[in-house]
Amino acid sequence: MRDALKPYFRPQYLPHIWCPGCSNGITTRCLVEAIEKLGLDPDQVVIVSGIGCSSRATGYLNFHTVHTTHGRAIAFATGIKLARPEMKVIVITGDGDGAAIGGNHLIHAARRNIDLTVVLYNNSIYGMTGGQSSPLSPPGAKLTTSPWGHIEPQFDTAQLAVGAGATFVARQTVYHVRQLTELLAKGITHNGFSFIEAVSICPVHFGRQNKLGTPGEMLLKLKSMAVPVEKAATLSAEEKPSRIITGLLHQTIAGEFCHNVALTNEKAKLAVKRKNALPTSKAHLGDPELQKVYDEFLKTADDWQLPATAIPGKKRSCWEIRLAGRGGQGIITAAILLAKAAIMKGNNAVQTHSYGPEMRGGYSRADVIIMEGTTDYPEVLDADLLVLMSPESLERYGQKIKRSATVIVDETSLSPTKVKEFYAGLERQPQRVMFRPITGRAREIFGRNQGANLIAAGMLTALTDAATFEGLLVAASIQFPTTPSRTISQALETGYLLATAAD
Repeated sequence: MRDALKPYFRPQYLPHIWCPGCSNGITTRCLVEAIEKLGLDPDQVVIVSGIGCSSRATGYLNFHTVHTTHGRAIAFATGIKLARPEMKVIVITGDGDGAAIGGNHLIHAARRNIDLTVVLYNNSIYGMTGGQSSPLSPPGAKLTTSPWGHIEPQFDTAQLAVGAGATFVARQTVYHVRQLTELLAKGITHNGFSFIEAVSICPVHFGRQNKLGTPGEMLLKLKSMAVPVEKAATLSAEEKPSRIITGLLHQTIAGEFCHNVALTNEKAKLAVKRKNALPTSKAHLGDPELQKVYDEFLKTADDWQLPATAIPGKKRSCWEIRLAGRGGQGIITAAILLAKAAIMKGNNAVQTHSYGPEMRGGYSRADVIIMEGTTDYPEVLDADLLVLMSPESLERYGQKIKRSATVIVDETSLSPTKVKEFYAGLERQPQRVMFRPITGRAREIFGRNQGANLIAAGMLTALTDAATFEGLLVAASIQFPTTPSRTISQALETGYLLATAAD
């Protein structure tokens, strides 16, 4: 290894665990060579991988790296790029990880033309799990799942990427190291979705099962099969399937996704300012111009009577909060709004949720963990605060509380008698059970059940010091742009009054 490349690797994790003769090391080195050639700051590079032989590369590379779940590398990378569009985000994936379970993410990232560079290590097989067939296994190949010969046609992932909307598509073999490095560098600098297929070898599984010889002989076979895209135009239709067409296959210019998102946000800011309404979610987060708009906006809200603070004496460094009800009650939305309001206050928050097979009906729960520091777990096991808004939620989540917990019961939707009987039969009793007509109050304000989730969020804000009502108002007004902010404020104020009312 050249000395210039050593800073790009984590020597404490070397030597690597790839099999002898595996070409994953070649492709990984080509990628690092491309980054070094471009002179990129390693602190401005993020490399994301999924699951598979190739995805082990992130463990050896000294950049910001994320080793994600099977098939989801592009999805994770999309989130990273949207959050930090100034970063160079590169995805390392395999033919199974990227074209099978992750194929849908590949299609839609290409369709959006988000500025990612996806490098697909194509060794035509699931190498890590024992040599099963992948979507890129060639017909006739012998694999552990097709010992008498693979009968399925293989994807042309490059053409798939072109058809989906990728604006830079290339392919090269691991034999052609210099050409592969050059294509990777071009893909990284391209402004849009770049897809580079690195045609690789797997000597241990694919090579042995198909009697292809030594790793060196397999590389020479790739060399003999490769044909540059310029020469491929002269091949007949019968000749092309047996050859590997290499080089820059497609490049065009189109609107990049992060840029379009930024333009949309600017349009939203202008619309907000024209209406003298609430600013976008950057309020409270360091945008002086939007902060000024927000401050002026609050001056006009004196008659809204927003509660200024939480109930005194409820301070805590970590709150574990669960809202539970049935699908369609806005349980998840309430949790998301509470988490956003907590972040606006300067806390950290993590939010997770689940629901049954029906979005409208069945059970639904949403968890919010709000803390001053960090947390190692995303799901609430035993809640400090539990909101119950349906009979299903009582049976499923009612007992998952701390002994010091406060349980808030929507008495419009649940029978107080049944709730009392439920807790009377448990060894673990909540410290306090609050019966409040949450849905009933929503009908008075909104004329329908929808809106009860805002009242519940207002109650939780009153019972904790985790968020402010102003932050909750900002988050809710952005979430529901067609609902008058005064109506939202009335719902939050109602939540505060319900929380402070005597039992």
